[in-house]
Amino acid sequence: MIGSPINCDYPTQWTGFAVHRWTAAAEARKINEPNSREQRGRDLTFAVTTEGAWESWILFMLAAIRETATWSTAKIRGIRKLLDETAEKIRRDLPKIYSRELAEIIFVNPYCRIADLVDAGIAKRQSASVYLKALVSLGLLTEIEAGREKIYTNPALLTLLSDRGATEGSSR
Repeated sequence: MIGSPINCDYPTQWTGFAVHRWTAAAEARKINEPNSREQRGRDLTFAVTTEGAWESWILFMLAAIRETATWSTAKIRGIRKLLDETAEKIRRDLPKIYSRELAEIIFVNPYCRIADLVDAGIAKRQSASVYLKALVSLGLLTEIEAGREKIYTNPALLTLLSDRGATEGSSR
């Protein structure tokens, strides 16, 4: 429980000349300070080496793992939500080309090529080109010329993947 002391054999920790009572909330505050997180990790690692202070280092690592797992889970939920919204928009606005596989293929990578649709068995080359252009006209993809090939990017997915704080899918 955040804010309460951890139950362990060593409820206090010797650091330098002060005795501190550890709480999950205090550790979370230390971890969430942007410039101090890396330094805190280095300091705790040094304390393990010089003083054998394993408890603080382990608690720091567990808090970091919890934060990463929470962030990753929220990011995955955001991607799934965005995929569902995209599939629904394709089904509603482009019913003749809709398939769940088409919606999913544009989420495998933040970009898609005609060959990706062909390789997935969704359409032949000509139809795949038409499908991707239809998704561009719907505003779901953007088209970029790369040499002789066209690459279709999924800007909403790119934004979601690149934004550290954003974890919810955006409404389309």
